Amino acid sequence: MWGFLRGEIHQRRSRLSKIKQALFSLLLIVFVFFAAECVARLFYKPLDYKNTIQKEYIPKDDDYIIRHKTLGWLFKPGYDGKPKVFDQLGKPERYTINSQGLRDRDYPFRKSADCLRIFCSGDSITMGTGASNDDSYPKALERHLNRGQRGLRFEVINGGVGDYNSFQEYLLLKEIGLGYEPDIVILQYYPNDGRVYVPPKRIFLDAGLETVQAKSAFIYFLDRGIRRWMISIMKKQWEKGRERWQPRYKENKWLTDKNEVDALIEMADKDWGVAWREVGWHEARKQIEKMIALSKEHNFTFIVVYFPLTLQLNAAGSNNYDLLKPEKDIENFCEERNIPFFSLINPLNEAMRSETMEAFFVDHCHYTGRGAEVVAQSIGKFLVDSGLLQLSDHAIEK
Repeated sequence: MWGFLRGEIHQRRSRLSKIKQALFSLLLIVFVFFAAECVARLFYKPLDYKNTIQKEYIPKDDDYIIRHKTLGWLFKPGYDGKPKVFDQLGKPERYTINSQGLRDRDYPFRKSADCLRIFCSGDSITMGTGASNDDSYPKALERHLNRGQRGLRFEVINGGVGDYNSFQEYLLLKEIGLGYEPDIVILQYYPNDGRVYVPPKRIFLDAGLETVQAKSAFIYFLDRGIRRWMISIMKKQWEKGRERWQPRYKENKWLTDKNEVDALIEMADKDWGVAWREVGWHEARKQIEKMIALSKEHNFTFIVVYFPLTLQLNAAGSNNYDLLKPEKDIENFCEERNIPFFSLINPLNEAMRSETMEAFFVDHCHYTGRGAEVVAQSIGKFLVDSGLLQLSDHAIEK
């Protein structure tokens, strides 16, 4: 009996000792944090921190761009002018931005009974880099669809924003595009859509002054250090490496040399070359699945159109890669899910038999006004031939 009591007392003392140790450790942590907080308070300047984040670590806005907490960036609502960045590059096209931050005119959110509305989702290709508002493919498609029409009227909204990837395109459709009550959504799929997107809300845009960082100088400095490190990694490992392929592309050796084609695909691994890597296709597929879910929830027809690189049209070929892999991936994906799919490779190849590539392309992927017309007419013909649109006196040739 006595032995049992001694054992029980020993166990209780042991538990008490552990509790004391835990309390001591907790008090020590609190003391260290309090000491760190006192030291940090000597240097705590939250307003300076906010200004630093906004001016130094977030890429500088051009005069037509604003920051957006979920999308990352968006066109400045109501902007009407020639962006300075394009003026400096010798491409002084005019940008007219509507009240929702899209490169288009304003449309009422509630459409009229005689209107069929199409929302075009995409990046700078849809947006129309290198061309005027009216020379973008969505506006050319709107003209084609309305030509010779009686009764039904078409509105085609340009939802393209420069440098967006598939995740941002999904978010823009969800946050802005659905507000227009679209009957059809056309997704412009381009090989670099699978670039992994790092949400800017936490890394770039929040100054960290709305939550606990506003009350704790120590956490503020810790947060600032983490942000600086992450932004540094982004700039060094992603942004600087993304466009390293461009000088080599401009040499045009890829037109006749398969080795040059292979080298370009490998150098563009942080841009359009990601389409030849499983990680890129996985990311794009994940976001397109979300758009398909939106189409079912909001009852619109979802269509995917493949926009090729010029390298996929005129290259010499490849020793190591299937140049049509990105197109095949998305086509098979759409076929499995019964999603209408259309590729522009054949129509563009056909058009370029009688004219040079420069007549249709500003660079490796962006279209001239003539190129946008070919794109619009091809998509319009696909919509009619596939039975997605019923038109009267239609002007698009069959």
